[in-house]
Amino acid sequence: MAQPMTHRCLALFLALHAGLAKAGLAQGPALSATSPARQCSGARHTAESLVVYATRCAEEFVRRNGYTPAPPAPDTLLLAEEAIEYGRSWPERLRLRRATLDEQAVSAACDATGCGVTFRYLATASQCRFRLVTMTAEGAALRIAHQDVAPEPDSGGARRCPPA
Repeated sequence: MAQPMTHRCLALFLALHAGLAKAGLAQGPALSATSPARQCSGARHTAESLVVYATRCAEEFVRRNGYTPAPPAPDTLLLAEEAIEYGRSWPERLRLRRATLDEQAVSAACDATGCGVTFRYLATASQCRFRLVTMTAEGAALRIAHQDVAPEPDSGGARRCPPA
């Protein structure tokens, strides 16, 4: 289970995501925010906190989209395109994504604009680079940010990072 994130950088990414969504730029190439590929597959449980719900949604999102060692969703209608894709077909995209991210989230945070959940890369033990999944507080408009996120400067996480 992800721990609450204390990094101000996540708040910055959430604000950026909210601004991009309002401008219509936060979604992948051919999918709207209401596409089944961009929705949490389950409803929020009554006693479930928003952070726990966001974590559950994001973990399921990275699994079904082929980023973990687990098999991706067999239905391509449940696969979400990234803003920038390197493969031309779904089989090629899934091959490039395969086992790049840990299936368990590292951290999660929510605010009035939505939620962000971070995932560690599997190919490196780096404490310095993460992928970010963002979504609305209702579990909609899920997307994986194209650029990596890093711990806030002068935070405990940043102190573990080698100098750039």
